[in-house]
Amino acid sequence: MRAGSVPSSAGRSVGVGRDGAEAAGLEVLEAVLSGQTATADDIPAIRDAFVSSGALRATGRRAEALADRARTVIPTLPLGGPATEYLMDLLAARVTDNLARWTTEE
Repeated sequence: MRAGSVPSSAGRSVGVGRDGAEAAGLEVLEAVLSGQTATADDIPAIRDAFVSSGALRATGRRAEALADRARTVIPTLPLGGPATEYLMDLLAARVTDNLARWTTEE
């Protein structure tokens, strides 16, 4: 992987800017992805790398698409009314509501 890049979902590297904290975050992220262990001190840099590269928002949007799919599949499962209602409520309360903060435009 080239410097200043993070892996894309297709296995290709995606270039991102390298300045200040972002560069440090990407270096830590690259080390973790190459098999090294992250420390508690590395967590803020890793978090910043995911946010600044767009990976967090892209992951949130993918999770949102999967939640939309679940919303259409759950009612077709042979579970019965209470179980279906519980799963739909769980999807709304735990998944959809939490995804909103990562997928809405700023």
